[in-house]
Amino acid sequence: MPVSACSCIFVDLLINISELVLHSVVSNPAGGKIKFNLFQKYMVGNMAEKNKEQILVVDDEDAILMMLETLLTEEGYDVVTAEDCESAFTKLGKSTFDLVIADILLGKKTGIDLLEHVKTEGMEIPVIMMTGQPTIDSASRSVRLGAFDYLRKPIEMEVLLNTTRKALQHKELLDRKKQLELENKSYRDHLEDLVKKRTTELELTNEQLKEEIAERKKAEENLQRYRKIVSASKEDMCFVDRNFHHLAANQSYLDTHGKTREEMLRLTVKDLLDDNVYAKFVKPRLERCLEGEIMKYKGWFSFPGSGKRYREVSYYPYIENDGEISGIYINSRDITDQKKAEEEVHIKEKQLIHADKISSLGVLVTGLVREINAPNNAIMVNSNLLMDFWNEAAPFIEKRKNLTRDLASKLGEQTPLLIKQINEKSGKIKRILNQLETFACQDSSDEIQPVDVNNVVRSAVSMISEKIKEKTTHFHTHYYSDILLVKGNFENLEQVFISILLNACEALTDSWQSIEITITSDSNDNTAVIEIKDEGAGIPEEYLKKVLDPFFTTKGANGGAGLGLSVTHGIITRHGGTIHFESELEKGTKCTIKLPLY
Repeated sequence: MPVSACSCIFVDLLINISELVLHSVVSNPAGGKIKFNLFQKYMVGNMAEKNKEQILVVDDEDAILMMLETLLTEEGYDVVTAEDCESAFTKLGKSTFDLVIADILLGKKTGIDLLEHVKTEGMEIPVIMMTGQPTIDSASRSVRLGAFDYLRKPIEMEVLLNTTRKALQHKELLDRKKQLELENKSYRDHLEDLVKKRTTELELTNEQLKEEIAERKKAEENLQRYRKIVSASKEDMCFVDRNFHHLAANQSYLDTHGKTREEMLRLTVKDLLDDNVYAKFVKPRLERCLEGEIMKYKGWFSFPGSGKRYREVSYYPYIENDGEISGIYINSRDITDQKKAEEEVHIKEKQLIHADKISSLGVLVTGLVREINAPNNAIMVNSNLLMDFWNEAAPFIEKRKNLTRDLASKLGEQTPLLIKQINEKSGKIKRILNQLETFACQDSSDEIQPVDVNNVVRSAVSMISEKIKEKTTHFHTHYYSDILLVKGNFENLEQVFISILLNACEALTDSWQSIEITITSDSNDNTAVIEIKDEGAGIPEEYLKKVLDPFFTTKGANGGAGLGLSVTHGIITRHGGTIHFESELEKGTKCTIKLPLY
């Protein structure tokens, strides 16, 4: 008989034996039989993935042990077997199991002994007991010792698998419970640490409060001296109690509100003000003052005796000897004229800034048409070429065969390059127009915030990059190595650097002449230092002192209203900085700007 025929007979024999033995141990409620491919089990069993759930099966009958192992393995479990209790004890000591399935009758020691061992050793493992000879005694002992379930042989397949799944779910719940207990303990320990930390913080805060009380006692002495001069003050001044009821007021305060002293002593602060003004501005600050804060603010107020005026108001808490705040001193100073003057100056500055932007914009627009037409022409030419390629390729593409080598080269190599050029040029158009739109819009924001000098200079350079490329082939920037924050308005500072860079470009007489920007910091006066140097014509000494004057220009009829550097000087001054020029004819000019660090 051929060897292959012998192998087939041997395999069939193993299958038939396995079916008979399994049917005697595990029956299917639906009446079907489980077929085990023993040949597959022993030839490729090691290739199957092991489930992380590990089950120990203990039975002294090899056939039953093998069938249970195969059944559970095919369900995806990692199965370890043992033929008696001693072997099971050893394996339990060497590995961690999620479930134990054991026969009760195992020889000298029974499955009950195994169950008792698991519980005695504190192993939180569910145990399923099996027996072909059930008795009341074995069942009761199993339940008493904590067996998860008690199954009778022959065991139905679905019953065994369902019981196994339930036992493993029970094990998972036990593990989760243990994990939660550990997390709970960790949480309690953490809370104890927080309590200790908070106690330490409170003790420190208590010491700080004692120091503050001592400081308030000192402030009281100062306030008593101040009270003596209230009556002689030319500014509006009064004293109110904790309910904001007037207790004292000087004549200037009475005149402003158009009240007599007797009338004022019957009124509260609320009685003198518009309800909305009192609720929104005054009351919140008075309440904070009663908590110990000195409050100062400015705003518009309307009073019968003075009309609508802009005032600077200050609230001072009055602290008694015992540390209690018994009332508030209110001091009001009329600064309407100062406010109007500041607003007029600010409006003029904004007008000058916008005028200078428009002037600078005219310089940019000169080259703008050329910059837009160039990429647009490239787009049109490339688009026509792409259409020609498509017209030539369309018949071949429709047939999907016989592409010529020349056409394949165009489609495979030139077409991607042309499309890339179209995208690049279109992007350039978008960037140019966006920059122009941003630059041309008048800045209506007076927002002052931390700004990075590096970013402001980068933005200014980007705005006039085409002008710089037109004027010089040697443009260098040396940015600060880290973020360098100053307190100011981004758009206004950007306009400063645009104006100076445009002046530097106009000063160049040849493209080989350079422009260099260097950003550093000065620790001596805590400032950011921006130097802009050019190798242009330079500024005559007689003009150097006038470059910051409004309407001064050396360009004459060639352009420029003389507003750029005067506006620049105003912006820098408003930011608390300085601007300084050094120049030498035929050698160039250096502009040094210093801005206070944030």
